[in-house]
Amino acid sequence: MSDPGPPPVPISRPGTGNTGPALTPTAAASTSTPSTVPPPVSGPRLRPLLPADLTVPGSASSSTGPSAPKRRAVLGACTACRRRKSKASIAGRPKCTECLRRGTECSYDTSGDETPARALKRKYADLENQTNVYESIYKILATRPESEVAAILRRIRAGEQPEAILRHVQHGDLLLQLSVVPEFRYRYEFPFMVKFPARLQTPGNVYLSSLVYEWDGQQSVEQTQDQRQQQAMVVTEPAFSMQPRGPCSIPFHAAEVIDPLVDEAEPFNGTSVSPDNSLVRSLLRAYFLHEYNWYTCFQKDCFLEDMDTGRRRFCSSSLVDALLAMACFRHRGLPDRAEFRNPHTLGYQFHAEAKRLWELEQNKKKLTTIQAAILPNMVYNSNGADKLGQLYILQAISIARELVLFKRPDNWDLMDPKIQTVWEMTTWGLYGCQCEYVYHFLTSGTIKSPPEMGHPDVAENPEWYGEVRLRYPLRHTLYPMNFGHFFKALSGFRAFIKEVGEQCFLDRQSVNRMPSLANIMKLYSRLETWYTSLPEPLSPRRMVFPGQMKLRMHYQHVVMNIFQPLVRVLEGGGDDPTSTPPSPDEAIFGERSAREVLTNAKIHYETILRLYYLRHGSKATDSFLLTSLTTLSFRSIGQINSDGDANLPRLISIRPTLILCAQGLYDQGRSWFLPQTVFRLVRDGMLPAEADLLIHFANIPEEALDSVRTRSRHVRSAWPVNIVDVTKGNPEQQQLTKLLEACSKLKTESLDQESEWKATVGPKRFVIIFSPIRTWFRLMFCLQCSIGPWVLLLFVCIRRFR
Repeated sequence: MSDPGPPPVPISRPGTGNTGPALTPTAAASTSTPSTVPPPVSGPRLRPLLPADLTVPGSASSSTGPSAPKRRAVLGACTACRRRKSKASIAGRPKCTECLRRGTECSYDTSGDETPARALKRKYADLENQTNVYESIYKILATRPESEVAAILRRIRAGEQPEAILRHVQHGDLLLQLSVVPEFRYRYEFPFMVKFPARLQTPGNVYLSSLVYEWDGQQSVEQTQDQRQQQAMVVTEPAFSMQPRGPCSIPFHAAEVIDPLVDEAEPFNGTSVSPDNSLVRSLLRAYFLHEYNWYTCFQKDCFLEDMDTGRRRFCSSSLVDALLAMACFRHRGLPDRAEFRNPHTLGYQFHAEAKRLWELEQNKKKLTTIQAAILPNMVYNSNGADKLGQLYILQAISIARELVLFKRPDNWDLMDPKIQTVWEMTTWGLYGCQCEYVYHFLTSGTIKSPPEMGHPDVAENPEWYGEVRLRYPLRHTLYPMNFGHFFKALSGFRAFIKEVGEQCFLDRQSVNRMPSLANIMKLYSRLETWYTSLPEPLSPRRMVFPGQMKLRMHYQHVVMNIFQPLVRVLEGGGDDPTSTPPSPDEAIFGERSAREVLTNAKIHYETILRLYYLRHGSKATDSFLLTSLTTLSFRSIGQINSDGDANLPRLISIRPTLILCAQGLYDQGRSWFLPQTVFRLVRDGMLPAEADLLIHFANIPEEALDSVRTRSRHVRSAWPVNIVDVTKGNPEQQQLTKLLEACSKLKTESLDQESEWKATVGPKRFVIIFSPIRTWFRLMFCLQCSIGPWVLLLFVCIRRFR
């Protein structure tokens, strides 16, 4: 028998006093079930040990054990936790765990998927956008007209959000058109007085029937029967330009030249200045829009075809750079286009490159070399350096004579038609520049006769001229500029004005010389023949484009220059005692007297200029517009200064014309240098009343002394700017350079005296008041410097012997 082992140890609860039979563990386990309830026991109760609730976040047992989830990373803590520098726990938006436990307010600066760095960048971007909105609104308030500013201020005071106001300005009705299309307006308004002057509304003024003129019925004078008939013709006669938003209702500078050759051109092959082909194409469109029809020296289609194909027969690098340099002064997208001598501007770089290439090519006797010399001459003339520009014309004439361009060759009929076209246009372009120089600068020309090659008929050979077609905003129709008719008429007119200049205004020995009555009648008869033979697209009725208006203004300008000396002599103002003046009965031209012809020419001249401003404004660059504005400005100044306040009605009617011309000169000066200079001369010649009106309406700042000296140093022009009567006075004394030097000297002396007075009056008073004190200090300093060493030596000796 085996040993049963030791007896079981009884299990007892401390402090129970149980003496009954003890239970073994197996017995206890077998006898107890989950449904049984232990009997109540006496004594102290202990805390029951229960498993931890894993659903409560942050508990001690939740972070221990194999089944406890890990702490999730938090992208951004709330503001309170960041202030307390508490470690971010599992974020539960809208309140985090720490804020729930502490019972504090919980707010976030970041979004749910955003870090603090990203939130900071987002806040910076929002602040920058808000600042841009405020800056844009400020710029709008500073640059827009008063009526638009008042409307914007009403919206601000009504409490609208800045973003909504800016969105309304940028995407609104008329403001949207102004931002999408530059200066897209139906009509400009005259400064100072918006109504058309009553003195120009005469029955014989044929230009009031032009399609450009919009009669609004607000004039202060009653319409005559002829004027009502002209208005009825404007309304009832159908024409291409009366279509909505056509050439008669939209400014010319809002149009765009449409030509596939320009769109497909690769200008980078012809220029080394700008590799941006889109910008160069834009410059090409600006040139063909503003300058090509008035200063034509090459055939557009032949030039663009060679540019596309890379050939150098009718295109060269110097010609491309010269063309683009001239286009930079006409492109409204270049803000610094008026800075002719700024080497950082695009126009200066093109001009410098064109000069460099032309100097390398001038030994090559080609048509493109002559064409590339004509364009820099125009650039110099436009910026007050015509003395330099004339050198290019003289060299171009020398090359043309070596090539015998002005004579018809024997094999002309066997030549390539394209060569014939480019030959004739280059020759007539060079001859036209010489004619304009003779007439406007009152000098002699080196070309004595026009080219022998004439112009073909426009209807039979329209491809010879080529056409420039325009597309206006919000329109799909292409409008031709009638370039063939215009070029043929302008070439014939320039040959005539050269003859007028040589016969009437080139005698320097007798500056008061007047042509004979027979010569005047002959010249006027030829001029009237040219005028009446103009084709229908160039008639006063269909005068729409700026080139057509300038041609009409040029005609009236020539008539005034021919008849002004004659009328002065007929009224007893002749200065030549050796000549016998004609009688008024002899000076009859058709059915009108010389005075009537002159008066009508002045009325028509100003009428056309005002129609030009109404439709096209004065901010778009136009080189010929400077002549018209200058002529009317000095004529108005002379009339105001001679009449004074004695003839108040005449003063009231002339003053708006002066303000209009001065405003036009200032606007033109934003694009090129010469109008800035002429504007300063006109403003200096005004009376204080007119000058105050100009400053009020044009907001023109005062000129600094340095700019006055700079302008006088850079201008090198022989243009007699202040000439009202070309046979009265010495034209050499009225040249722009001499007038500007005299004006600059007077203004410089005045400004120097004023600056010296301001700089010396105050300090002199100070010196006078404190001169005794300063003298006493100077004396003490001198005594100290002279006696001080001896005193020091005496002191040392006394100390040593003592």
